Amino acid sequence: MYSNGAVALGLSKEPQKVKAIVESNRQVFEHNVDELDEAQELLEKQGPLEDAWALIAPESEAERIETQSEKEHLGHEDSVEIPDLDTSNKKHRGGNRKWFFIR
Repeated sequence: MYSNGAVALGLSKEPQKVKAIVESNRQVFEHNVDELDEAQELLEKQGPLEDAWALIAPESEAERIETQSEKEHLGHEDSVEIPDLDTSNKKHRGGNRKWFFIR
C-alpha cells in the first residue's frame, strides 16, 4: 500500500500516492530524527539521569549540597527572629500597619 497505493483525500477527486503523502507529512512533522533516535537509545541503555545537573555543573551542585547540609545543622536557637516578618502573630499585635512615605 505504501509504495503503490493511492487515495483521494477531502474534496479532491484526484487520487494521490500514499508514499507522497507520507513523505510530505514526514517533512512537516519529523525534525531532528537522528538526534531524537540517539537520545532514545541512550535513555534505554543508561536509564534516566538522576543527577544530570551534577554532571553539567558539578561545582554548583556541590555548593547546593553544602548549603543544604548547613541548613539542616542549624537549629531554632541559631536562627534570628524578626518580629516584622512573623506572619503568625500579626493579628494579635494589631498587624494592620500603615506606611507613609514623605518626599
